[in-house]
Amino acid sequence: MVERSTLGLLVLALFLLGGCGDRSKLRFSEPAQARQQALAGKDVLGAKCVTCHKSFSDEERLKRMVKDKEPEETNIFIVSKEGTMPPSGPALTTEELEALRTYLSDLKQAAPVVSGKTILANRCVSCHKGFSDEERLKRMVKNQEPEEIDLYLEAESGNMPPTGPRLTQTELKAIRDYLRLLKPQ
Repeated sequence: MVERSTLGLLVLALFLLGGCGDRSKLRFSEPAQARQQALAGKDVLGAKCVTCHKSFSDEERLKRMVKDKEPEETNIFIVSKEGTMPPSGPALTTEELEALRTYLSDLKQAAPVVSGKTILANRCVSCHKGFSDEERLKRMVKNQEPEEIDLYLEAESGNMPPTGPRLTQTELKAIRDYLRLLKPQ
């Protein structure tokens, strides 16, 4: 059994060591926002799907559904995006689809996934105000694949954002996935 004084010293040492290093790389808001969005996706599933599809309340079953697929390739996501589910009531909004995708991604991976919408808001909108307008983004992707539009190409090349670290491949994928959600069927 560890004595209290030893445990206290260990906690103090970890606290002091935690203050070392480059603090500019710490990003607390993105994982918290991703977790919040994943929880919103779970709520969407509960409110719009579980009434008829009781098995969707079983996270272990959902994990098996997304184990070998990207969330966008699962039937649950496809029929939700097409608007055929839920059969009664309005189709899922873009925000609800993004939350559902994030939740399914969260189930698939150990770490929460940052949404493309969040990345745009945190890394692009301060200079490019138009990227906060979902209707404008929909027009941008209407006749092009997300990988073909300037917004994505500039980020992929490393030219954007001009300050701070380059976007990671995971962040680029999240932006691509978000833009695909906005693309009309």
